[in-house]
Amino acid sequence: MQSKRKKQRIQSEKIEYSFTSKRLTMFSGMAPLYKFFDTIGLPDEFESHFQTPTSNALKFRNSQLMLAVVAASLYGVSRMSNITTFTSDILVKSLLDLPAGINKDVISTRF
Repeated sequence: MQSKRKKQRIQSEKIEYSFTSKRLTMFSGMAPLYKFFDTIGLPDEFESHFQTPTSNALKFRNSQLMLAVVAASLYGVSRMSNITTFTSDILVKSLLDLPAGINKDVISTRF
């Protein structure tokens, strides 16, 4: 007996980026990665599952911290102490909407 189910094929769009700026940062490949995160809805999922309490006057939302940790691990940041360098990059700060770089103490006290 043959299966009557149709096989689904995932067709992805071809994404082309050109980096023409003279001032490339060390983490310039973060732009396509964050666009992928945004396409699959990862920031919204983190926001819904790791809600930040509104009563606290926190500088960073939990979803921002989680996205920073995931992106840093994909970029090969092997220690949490090096996440300060990663999040101090101007491109990473603008993509993750960070007001400042995240230091290791923020992550260790929050999670």
